[in-house]
Amino acid sequence: MRWAAWAGLLLALPVHAATDPLYPAAHCAAYWLAFDDYAQTSTFLDSDPSDRDRAAAFRAAAIRLNAGDAATVDATIACERPDMALMIEAAIYGDRISDRLQRRLLQTCNDFAAKQEETRDLH
Repeated sequence: MRWAAWAGLLLALPVHAATDPLYPAAHCAAYWLAFDDYAQTSTFLDSDPSDRDRAAAFRAAAIRLNAGDAATVDATIACERPDMALMIEAAIYGDRISDRLQRRLLQTCNDFAAKQEETRDLH
Protein backbone atom coordinates (compact mmCIF):
# COMPACT_ATOMS: atom_id res chain seq x y z
CA MET A 1 0.00 0.00 0.00
CA ARG A 2 2.81 2.43 0.83
CA TRP A 3 4.40 1.83 -2.58
CA ALA A 4 1.14 2.57 -4.34
CA ALA A 5 0.69 5.82 -2.42
CA TRP A 6 4.20 7.06 -3.22
CA ALA A 7 3.92 6.01 -6.85
CA GLY A 8 0.64 7.88 -7.07
CA LEU A 9 2.22 11.01 -5.62
CA LEU A 10 5.16 10.77 -7.99
CA LEU A 11 2.94 10.43 -11.02
CA ALA A 12 0.62 13.21 -9.85
CA LEU A 13 3.28 15.92 -9.52
CA PRO A 14 2.74 17.48 -12.97
CA VAL A 15 -1.05 17.39 -12.52
CA HIS A 16 -0.69 18.72 -8.99
CA ALA A 17 1.24 21.73 -10.28
CA ALA A 18 -1.50 22.57 -12.75
CA THR A 19 -4.32 22.38 -10.20
CA ASP A 20 -2.78 23.77 -7.00
CA PRO A 21 -2.04 27.51 -7.00
CA LEU A 22 0.19 27.10 -3.93
CA TYR A 23 2.44 24.60 -5.67
CA PRO A 24 5.35 24.63 -5.36
CA ALA A 25 5.90 27.44 -2.84
CA ALA A 26 3.84 26.11 0.08
CA HIS A 27 4.94 22.54 -0.62
CA CYS A 28 8.60 23.56 -0.57
CA ALA A 29 8.00 25.32 2.75
CA ALA A 30 6.38 22.14 4.09
CA TYR A 31 9.33 20.08 2.85
CA TRP A 32 11.92 22.23 4.62
CA LEU A 33 9.91 22.29 7.85
CA ALA A 34 9.55 18.50 7.69
CA PHE A 35 13.25 18.14 6.95
CA ASP A 36 14.01 20.22 10.04
CA ASP A 37 11.50 18.20 12.10
CA TYR A 38 13.14 14.96 11.06
CA ALA A 39 16.66 16.31 11.63
CA GLN A 40 15.71 17.31 15.18
CA THR A 41 15.03 13.68 16.11
CA SER A 42 17.13 11.66 13.68
CA THR A 43 20.68 10.43 13.97
CA PHE A 44 20.86 10.37 10.16
CA LEU A 45 20.52 14.13 9.60
CA ASP A 46 22.12 17.15 11.19
CA SER A 47 19.85 19.98 12.21
CA ASP A 48 20.57 23.17 10.28
CA PRO A 49 18.90 26.49 11.23
CA SER A 50 18.93 27.53 7.57
CA ASP A 51 16.28 24.87 6.85
CA ARG A 52 13.74 26.92 8.82
CA ASP A 53 14.92 30.04 6.97
CA ARG A 54 14.29 28.25 3.67
CA ALA A 55 10.83 27.25 4.84
CA ALA A 56 10.05 30.83 5.87
CA ALA A 57 11.20 32.19 2.51
CA PHE A 58 9.05 29.73 0.56
CA ARG A 59 6.10 30.49 2.86
CA ALA A 60 6.54 34.22 2.18
CA ALA A 61 6.56 33.58 -1.57
CA ALA A 62 3.43 31.44 -1.27
CA ILE A 63 1.64 34.17 0.67
CA ARG A 64 2.59 36.80 -1.90
CA LEU A 65 1.47 34.59 -4.77
CA ASN A 66 -1.78 33.81 -2.94
CA ALA A 67 -2.80 37.47 -2.58
CA GLY A 68 -1.68 37.66 1.03
CA ASP A 69 -3.86 34.78 2.27
CA ALA A 70 -1.56 33.41 4.98
CA ALA A 71 -4.24 31.19 6.50
CA THR A 72 -4.63 29.11 3.34
CA VAL A 73 -0.86 28.88 2.90
CA ASP A 74 -0.37 27.79 6.51
CA ALA A 75 -3.17 25.21 6.22
CA THR A 76 -1.53 23.77 3.10
CA ILE A 77 1.85 23.62 4.82
CA ALA A 78 0.35 21.92 7.88
CA CYS A 79 -1.41 19.37 5.66
CA GLU A 80 1.68 18.56 3.58
CA ARG A 81 4.27 18.56 6.36
CA PRO A 82 3.61 15.07 7.80
CA ASP A 83 3.66 13.48 4.33
CA MET A 84 6.92 15.24 3.54
CA ALA A 85 8.43 13.83 6.75
CA LEU A 86 7.36 10.32 5.74
CA MET A 87 8.89 10.79 2.29
CA ILE A 88 12.16 12.01 3.82
CA GLU A 89 12.28 9.07 6.22
CA ALA A 90 11.48 6.56 3.51
CA ALA A 91 14.20 8.01 1.27
CA ILE A 92 16.73 7.80 4.09
CA TYR A 93 15.86 4.15 4.61
CA GLY A 94 16.45 3.41 0.94
CA ASP A 95 13.02 3.60 -0.66
CA ARG A 96 13.83 4.43 -4.29
CA ILE A 97 10.41 5.86 -5.09
CA SER A 98 10.60 8.23 -2.12
CA ASP A 99 14.12 9.21 -3.05
CA ARG A 100 13.05 9.92 -6.62
CA LEU A 101 10.06 11.92 -5.44
CA GLN A 102 12.23 13.90 -3.03
CA ARG A 103 14.82 14.67 -5.72
CA ARG A 104 12.11 15.76 -8.11
CA LEU A 105 10.53 18.03 -5.50
CA LEU A 106 13.90 19.55 -4.59
CA GLN A 107 14.62 20.29 -8.25
CA THR A 108 11.21 21.94 -8.57
CA CYS A 109 11.89 23.96 -5.41
CA ASN A 110 15.32 25.04 -6.67
CA ASP A 111 13.93 26.06 -10.06
CA PHE A 112 11.11 27.99 -8.40
CA ALA A 113 13.43 29.61 -5.83
CA ALA A 114 15.70 31.03 -8.50
CA LYS A 115 12.80 33.10 -9.88
CA GLN A 116 11.23 34.48 -6.69
CA GLU A 117 12.38 37.52 -4.75
CA GLU A 118 11.88 35.83 -1.37
CA THR A 119 13.89 32.73 -2.27
CA ARG A 120 16.39 33.90 -4.87
CA ASP A 121 19.26 34.19 -2.40
CA LEU A 122 18.78 30.84 -0.68
CA HIS A 123 21.81 28.57 -0.64
